[in-house]
Amino acid sequence: MATKFGFSGLVSNIDGGSNNDSIDRGLLNFKTRFIAARVKNVILNENSKNFDLLGGWSAVGSIEYEFVDYQTPNGVSQGVAAPMFSNQKQYPLLEELVFLIKLPSQSTGVYSDSERYYYLPPLSVWNHPHHNANPNQVKSTQEPDSQKKNNSQISAGSSKKTGDSEKELDFNGDSGGTFQENSKIHPILPFTGDVIFEGRYGNSIRIGNTSKTNSSFSNNWSEVGSNGDPIMILRNGQPDDVSDKGFEPITENIDTDKSSLYLTSTQKIPVTAVENYEAFSEPPEAPQEYTSNQAILNSGRLLLNANVDSVLISGQKSIALSANENIGISSNQDVVLSGAAVRLGDVEADHPVLLGDDFLDQFANLVKAVDGVAQVLTSAQIFPGGAAAPNLPLINKAIKLKGVTGPMLSILGGDPTLPGSDVKKSKLLSKVTNTA
Repeated sequence: MATKFGFSGLVSNIDGGSNNDSIDRGLLNFKTRFIAARVKNVILNENSKNFDLLGGWSAVGSIEYEFVDYQTPNGVSQGVAAPMFSNQKQYPLLEELVFLIKLPSQSTGVYSDSERYYYLPPLSVWNHPHHNANPNQVKSTQEPDSQKKNNSQISAGSSKKTGDSEKELDFNGDSGGTFQENSKIHPILPFTGDVIFEGRYGNSIRIGNTSKTNSSFSNNWSEVGSNGDPIMILRNGQPDDVSDKGFEPITENIDTDKSSLYLTSTQKIPVTAVENYEAFSEPPEAPQEYTSNQAILNSGRLLLNANVDSVLISGQKSIALSANENIGISSNQDVVLSGAAVRLGDVEADHPVLLGDDFLDQFANLVKAVDGVAQVLTSAQIFPGGAAAPNLPLINKAIKLKGVTGPMLSILGGDPTLPGSDVKKSKLLSKVTNTA
């Protein structure tokens, strides 16, 4: 006979019965299949005392729980449940409530009626992404006042103490952890039609839209465009100066959030950027004024790293690099600048640079010619009274000129008329920078 689960099993039990006992059994079966539970431990690693007992690493994400309907003063764990989804991880904290559903277990192929509980993500008891802990309210009369705080007191920020000593409520369990309640974590404000994913620590993904609203908690990306224009915002970290009123929602702010990625369609995003466009005769539109689709990545520091191949940056119009301090371009091999015109120093620069090899070839020939003239002039004569005599003033100047042209030829790479001379060896040429 086929085994029926869930509502099918309930209906079968009710229909097959002929009296109230059958109905009661059906309702009891339904109640035990769908039930709320309080998390008492979460298996995350080998530190949990039941790690090996529950299956080792295959048990990661499993919870130990107590039924909310059958609370006891000591809050003893009453069972184990596995996460409902295998590829979406949202494990609860201790004291959060989850919804349990009894469904077939891993042994169903062997035993047709083998079942176990699976849990859904934590119930939104406080409607807050940070945590939704709801401690056991069934108290022993022997407990001190510090352990008898109600949910209203807890939600207002009063910590609940447990055990014989004054200590904070444990949200982490046997596996250990670092979660601590933070009153400054704010939820982000939804707008009509938005799909939002929020973490516990002020990180979020908004699949949203332009939404012009009169609420005091408005957003800063709906100044232009039409309601419903799509936008996606990935944000990691709230501003440092948020208030302690963690129950109040906030909206994203690209300038003050820790790190952000904005994918826009028509929105104008008020981002502060270094804008130095002196290199452009027609500068690009400022980022905070642009209203067409753009992607903005903003953080305290950006690193683009390709550890196997290349980093490619392409723009149909311009690529602007601006900085308040330095811009450095370096390479272990070549740095190549190529364009119809390469201008250095100013967008209007119109003085061509020299072609080093060609210029030095011609310059070396000139210096050699001058050196030859100087050599001839070192033996210049005059003929006072018809008799030959050295032209001492001219000879002295020629000797001084030879003292200049000789070292200059050496610097230029040698006498261009002799074997072994090479202007590429000239000390006047850069060893790094070349031009076409």
